[in-house]
Amino acid sequence: MKPTVGTTLFSFTDEWRSGELTLSEVLARVAGLGLGPDVELVGYQSFRGLPHPTTAEVERFHHDVERSGLRPTAFGVYVDRATPAGRWLTTEESAAQLTEQLHVAARLGFTSTRATLGMDLAVVERVVPVLEELGLVLTFEIQGPHTPDAPDVTTLIAWLESHPGSPVGLTFDSSVAMPDLPASYRRALPRLGATPDMEARLEEAWRSDGPPFQRLGRFLATLDRAEVSADLQEQLVTPFVRFGHGDLADWCHVLPWVRHAHAKFWDWEDVETQVLDPHRAFVAMLVGSGYAGSISSEFGGIAWLERDGLDVFDLTRQHVAFLRSAVASAQVVHCVARAERLGLRPSTYLELAGS
Repeated sequence: MKPTVGTTLFSFTDEWRSGELTLSEVLARVAGLGLGPDVELVGYQSFRGLPHPTTAEVERFHHDVERSGLRPTAFGVYVDRATPAGRWLTTEESAAQLTEQLHVAARLGFTSTRATLGMDLAVVERVVPVLEELGLVLTFEIQGPHTPDAPDVTTLIAWLESHPGSPVGLTFDSSVAMPDLPASYRRALPRLGATPDMEARLEEAWRSDGPPFQRLGRFLATLDRAEVSADLQEQLVTPFVRFGHGDLADWCHVLPWVRHAHAKFWDWEDVETQVLDPHRAFVAMLVGSGYAGSISSEFGGIAWLERDGLDVFDLTRQHVAFLRSAVASAQVVHCVARAERLGLRPSTYLELAGS
């Protein structure tokens, strides 16, 4: 068994916002460009009727994926505990909100769901029986600024260790270990008014150690806010909430619980250093651990890139093709290494593995 590859429809957020394409049209384009077979999406972004999508919405989705040969993988779920009434949802109310979305995911044919890290574990424990009944896995995403020693990470890992066999796991995102700030992001900063000195202080703060919001706070304290536009300030926050500068090797201990993965890219510039090399290492790490789930290509650079002339579908096509080749190469290396450990010829091992 080896990982499968596909894409998340989150990559095409701007196409949703602009109203250029319907969900059916996005799915058809994903299939037509070979961006599947796996397809991931965010529930509330994709279905107007959530948390109670209409029968027509559900039937149309089933028809679209079956006709296109796509395979639903991860369904993004969210629990907003802050209510308009100015109070927090109780644990029971939060579990009920999540349960509604889990039932929708199952109706649509998804096998896993993805939530943001930090959910109250009392809520998680209340929905475990629902997950078991529906045959679903609930994953929490480790991404960007998360570090192995972050409280949300260590708390969840401790819970997973104490609940072996639970239908709960992780979505592991490659953005935890980025070699540099994206080239297109760097280029956008001067356009928004950043000075070279400001950029240097930003990079120093981003590469420093410590919790991301503390590093962000120290950096913002060095700025004269009167000289920083709202658009620039928004982008100056980005590295501390979306880009991680850690080492992949520091995450080896979480691999037994990885049930879904994101290979995230921000542009197609300095591509060997910024995308291909890091994602080869990411895929190799997953394959070496025995991971055989889905890897979603995810594009994230639309927040600062100009839409004119930007074809996210084509960028994703190149990225998905690369991921397929990276999986194949990593699988060969993994098989050869296992054969050597077992004292077998690689060809013999491959024959036995395939039988």
